Amino acid sequence: MAKEEEESKCPLCGETFSSKEELEKHKKEHKK
Repeated sequence: MAKEEEESKCPLCGETFSSKEELEKHKKEHKK
């Protein structure tokens, strides 16, 4: 059902985002 949601889910903390762009920004924050 929620395949797109899986794509926007952070593997590091499990937070879900409404878009891949938001997810990419979020993952960069983890690397700091």
